[in-house]
Amino acid sequence: MQADQPPGATPDPGAFNRVMRAIEDSIGHLSDGEKLQLIGRIARSVPSPIPDDPERTRWQYENMIRLMEEMEALPSAPNVDEFSNRDHDRVLYGSPK
Repeated sequence: MQADQPPGATPDPGAFNRVMRAIEDSIGHLSDGEKLQLIGRIARSVPSPIPDDPERTRWQYENMIRLMEEMEALPSAPNVDEFSNRDHDRVLYGSPK
């Protein structure tokens, strides 16, 4: 099973690309900071693991790691204190590694 589709899903080869295009069209105007806030909201909205479904828990975990890696890849912003935005992200969300 691929990490980008939930367990039991029927594969649709073009669905992922269509969804990604729609998301990119919707958030393309946002600044990097606004995109980072959106990623944080999405990350916090992921429900707690379902105890009786280890496959779905694994799928959620893999996607969360991927999301954290995407956050890490965003450009670094100038800092006004001793912490970079990367340091703040690590404190708030942990490290994907």
